[in-house]
Amino acid sequence: MDSLDLKYSKSILLYLMKKKNAKKSDLFKIVSNNFVLDRLLDKLEIDGYIQITKNIIGPIIYNITLSEKGKMVALGLMKIDNLTKNLVEKSYLQNNKNPYSFDDQKLINIYPKQILISDMEISDLKAISLNIITDEDGFIKLYCNHDKSMKCKHVLFAWSLNEIQNFIQLQYCNSKLQEHS
Repeated sequence: MDSLDLKYSKSILLYLMKKKNAKKSDLFKIVSNNFVLDRLLDKLEIDGYIQITKNIIGPIIYNITLSEKGKMVALGLMKIDNLTKNLVEKSYLQNNKNPYSFDDQKLINIYPKQILISDMEISDLKAISLNIITDEDGFIKLYCNHDKSMKCKHVLFAWSLNEIQNFIQLQYCNSKLQEHS
């Protein structure tokens, strides 16, 4: 069995391709289990995809780089990844011509803590309610009560509107002014 068939192997090769080299501790972002990471790195090294050097002076530090074989495989993986992303995006856009488009009959009402968007696509609802939330860092976010999400099409549509962007910017500026006064 080739080491590329193992879980996380492709992710490690892609990570090393982006970063050029990494310490073993950097790879814990991908593989959190030390034992699994050690076995995987050993197999990738035996198959010639990576090179591991050990810093002997001071604390032991493993530096990991891609071999020429590993670079070629990682480049191939990146090309395949880009092709599949483009295919998925194209098919999504073909199925949803404009995912954030709404009819001209949509109405928007903006209140201090809530935004109401009329949605003619949903027959049993007349308005979608978006709550305006300020997180602990002071960032303003929108939450859709219908989809229970901060990333649904209603929220994305709302963020695309100039009226809402201006309102949120004004809210943000007013809150900053109140903090300083």
